[in-house]
Amino acid sequence: MANSTTQAPPSSLSYTTYIPGQRPDDNRGPEILATCGSLVGLALFVVCLRIWVRLSYIRKIAADDYFMMAAMAVLFAMYLIIIPQVRDGAGRHIEYIPSQDMLMSGLHLNFATQPTCVIALALAKISVGFFLLRISPSKFFTRVICGLMIVTALASIAAVLNIILQCRPLEFVWNKALPGGECLSVQDLVFSSYFNSAISILTDMILALLPVPMLWRVQMNRRVKASVAGILSLGLFTVAAAFVKVYYIADWGKLGDPLWESTDITIWYTTEISVAIVAGSIPCLKPMFKDILKTASAKRSGRHSYVNFEKQPDASNTTNTGGRQSRAVENGSIKSRTGSHPPHEDHVDIEMWAGPSAPAEGAVGSREELTVADVGMTRPYSDSFVLETSRNTKAPQADAYAVVDKTRRNSIEDMV
Repeated sequence: MANSTTQAPPSSLSYTTYIPGQRPDDNRGPEILATCGSLVGLALFVVCLRIWVRLSYIRKIAADDYFMMAAMAVLFAMYLIIIPQVRDGAGRHIEYIPSQDMLMSGLHLNFATQPTCVIALALAKISVGFFLLRISPSKFFTRVICGLMIVTALASIAAVLNIILQCRPLEFVWNKALPGGECLSVQDLVFSSYFNSAISILTDMILALLPVPMLWRVQMNRRVKASVAGILSLGLFTVAAAFVKVYYIADWGKLGDPLWESTDITIWYTTEISVAIVAGSIPCLKPMFKDILKTASAKRSGRHSYVNFEKQPDASNTTNTGGRQSRAVENGSIKSRTGSHPPHEDHVDIEMWAGPSAPAEGAVGSREELTVADVGMTRPYSDSFVLETSRNTKAPQADAYAVVDKTRRNSIEDMV
């Protein structure tokens, strides 16, 4: 979808010609710089935070991260083009631009921002698609997501070609003095923008709403499920920005004042891309927010647990109960054996507090990978355990362990 289209309107259309003084010398250039700069800065901050979280918590950069970084790089490059564009007349009426050379430069730079807008938005949406692929619960959703990514890529390629081929020769876009040059009509360009906008909005809406049916059958707490779906559906804000942008596209070309008429389109295209990047990155920040909330909660209460056990008499490190032998926590690991159940392994996260008011730094174990063979275990420590497994395990003694019964649940909660 083209950004603000830059060709001068065809001579077959009639426009009112103004001379300086007939209308105010309104200059929206500072507004363009401030608004776009703030949005790009916010998007850059969130993407940097996303990469830091990935490296610090997940210790892995995935395909969706690379695509989002690429989208951010293209958006930043677009803003670097907008800066001299404003210097050369963007946001001002054509009669107040000091020289023809400055007008040509402004139109040239305006044209240069068009493909960058399309590419940045496409990369951000493809990044969201790769993210959803990692939590896809079935082949059906995988095919839907892949289809959306392909449609996004093809539509973006078509939009870029439409931008490049809008005038012959290409230089005629910004230099109307060239003999024999011709461009598509305003109506054709606006229709093309409408068509590309419709595809973009449709794919945005599907990507934003797709997490709801994807999580419908996942065995998760309803509150957690609702929060995860809500976070993943932040892309609806991108849809809202796209609708506003389409509103301004409808008015383009009616005044014969391209650098003035493109002001709102430039602002709202930047808004759409920035919101897409921020909304697509916030779900990846959940590990950081989760850690912050845990730390804050621990400092307030002096204890932290998901599963609380009743006080029991002191137990030795190894206890026999009903023919089952269980071993207490030793150096951040648990190992247990039973005669009636074959041993197996699960990855478990554990956090333990040694006293009723132990500070955060007093944790005996914190998010270590453990091996659990069975769940016949007595608790030698007072207070609590936090247990989360990444496998589907049926615990013989559910009152002794909190075991996550679905792989998908833990995967989504940890990945998002």
